[in-house]
Amino acid sequence: MEDGDAYELDDGELVEVPGGFESQDVAGELLRRLGNFLEGRSMGRVVPMELGLQIFPDRPRRIPRPDGGFISFERLGSTRAPTGFLTQPPELVIEAVSPGDLASYLDRKVQEYLSADVQLVWVLLPDTRRATVYRADGSVTLVHPNGYLDGEDVLPGFRCALADIMPPDEDETGES
Repeated sequence: MEDGDAYELDDGELVEVPGGFESQDVAGELLRRLGNFLEGRSMGRVVPMELGLQIFPDRPRRIPRPDGGFISFERLGSTRAPTGFLTQPPELVIEAVSPGDLASYLDRKVQEYLSADVQLVWVLLPDTRRATVYRADGSVTLVHPNGYLDGEDVLPGFRCALADIMPPDEDETGES
């Protein structure tokens, strides 16, 4: 295993989850904006990119590594960052889709997050400059390139324009 960050543990089996520069760049920019939003607010912590989530008590060998998220101090039980994997489900999980990602595996991960009490999942689609928002109540929203990600009840007041984090449209760069 040359790059341990490119794997997740799926019930004891290593699953390759290849990343890509563009998807990681988009997720990183969103995490930076989340961090800036949280600065000076006593709400919670940004879940760092690629942190293992051990949030399935009945499946301790299932450890996905999303592209980030948010967990409140209330859920965390402290203002201090935990050591090791995150064992409490964050309220928000971010997944940025890379060219090598399998849709079926990503869909399963989203459903697992929601079943583990994650309230909001943002799936970022850099290739189309869109995002899909999944909620614990089962509702799903497609966010178009000129739309916004909204923190809703999880991060009240947070709002981020997709255009601010997504790669430029090919028309904007002059490429075809």
